[in-house]
Order: sequence, then C-alpha cells, then structure tokens
Amino acid sequence: TEKYSTKLENLQKLACKIILGDRYTSYNKALELLKLCPLKDRCHKICLKFAIKTSKLKKYQAWFHKALRRTRDSKKYTETNYRTTSYKKSPLLYLTQLLNNN
Repeated sequence: TEKYSTKLENLQKLACKIILGDRYTSYNKALELLKLCPLKDRCHKICLKFAIKTSKLKKYQAWFHKALRRTRDSKKYTETNYRTTSYKKSPLLYLTQLLNNN
C-alpha cells in the first residue's frame, strides 16, 4: 500500500544517511552515489519485467487480451473496463497498463 511504500522509502533514506555519514547532502545525491533508484522506480521496473515475461507464457496469455486492431498509437493489449473499485486496483489492470505504456 501507499502507507508502507512511504515507510520503506523513509527507511531507505535513513539507510543512505547512515551509510554515507558526513558525505550525505540530499537523498537524490545519495541514490546516485550508492547507485540505487527510488523504491517506486524499482517496483515499476520489476512489475514491468514480470508483465512482459508472463504475457509471453502460454499458461498466462489469458490474463492479457491482445488488441484486435492496431494503429500507430493504439494499445497492444485491451484494457478491460472495470465496474468496481477493487478491480480498478487489481494487478491485472495495472500490468496491462504497464505493457501498453512500455
């Protein structure tokens, strides 16, 4: 959830401060020095990698529905319409959006 990701991000900031000590100036500079990326970027990258791999596997191809017609700017996968907020927050919709934006 957003609450826990914020807590993890704060923990990463604190760890950067402890590791760098006096050399710590800002969080972004610390991430560059330690060759890290922010938590949201890392999660995004991992989810995209997972979506790409699962979309290629026969077993999970039913999760992602390929678009019937594609033009230059159209999406590769159709995003199913949601009727409930719980489906709006579902991983399948999120992963489909990641694949389309990639």
